[in-house]
Amino acid sequence: MLPAIEKLVKNLKPKYDDDVIDRLNYAYTSALFVLLILVIGTKQYVGEPLQCWMSPEFKGSWEKYIENYCFVENTYYVSFDDDRLPQENQREGHELHYYQWVSFNSLTINKVP
Repeated sequence: MLPAIEKLVKNLKPKYDDDVIDRLNYAYTSALFVLLILVIGTKQYVGEPLQCWMSPEFKGSWEKYIENYCFVENTYYVSFDDDRLPQENQREGHELHYYQWVSFNSLTINKVP
């Protein structure tokens, strides 16, 4: 083998400088993170992740367009008890901040042993 490849293979072997509890901790923690990320990602990208309020005259492709727009833009919360939407200057105080790519970013950052 080439010396560079031998060195690479040698470095791939695990080095145990921690105890059994540490290895179990990071193994189970990583597995739990991956499981939760998959659940959240599935909820976001399969089915209908959120429902946007829209005028009843929007049908078909317009409804799909508005749902996609709401998914990538910040939305604001309105209680089911309220029968009116907040004024435009008050909507920012009710805004929900979320980021739809969190599950992908978390999955790429997390390393499973």
